[in-house]
Amino acid sequence: GVLIGTGLTGIVQSSAATIGILQELAYQGVMTYNQAVPILFGDNIGTTVTALIAGIGASVAARRASLTHFLFNVIGTLIFLPLFLVGVFPYIVQGVTDILFMATGGWDGLNIKMQIAQTHGIFNMLNTMIQLPFVALLA
Repeated sequence: GVLIGTGLTGIVQSSAATIGILQELAYQGVMTYNQAVPILFGDNIGTTVTALIAGIGASVAARRASLTHFLFNVIGTLIFLPLFLVGVFPYIVQGVTDILFMATGGWDGLNIKMQIAQTHGIFNMLNTMIQLPFVALLA
């Protein structure tokens, strides 16, 4: 799933587009939430292709910035994919969603499109919070 998401988003160069397609496929019942999430992680990696391409022939600082963007998303996937596979990450996403959307029924009140969007948002927020202390090291 991660490789599929990375490849498709790398070709399209838009994670928003591929996540939208992913949401619609899940909404139509072509795939489940558990099948969609690894692709979602790959979408985050694939979106860095644009920056990597832009870094070609650019300054050393620009190449480092594009590589850091790529590493940030790969590291995030390496952190959260195992947590997803053992069931911890879905539990976190559902718990946060239940708190945020308590009035509308929480996680169970959201359709699959919103569940995927919520997972994407929480992945990026947690990934940023985890890696923020290491910004100097990544730079």
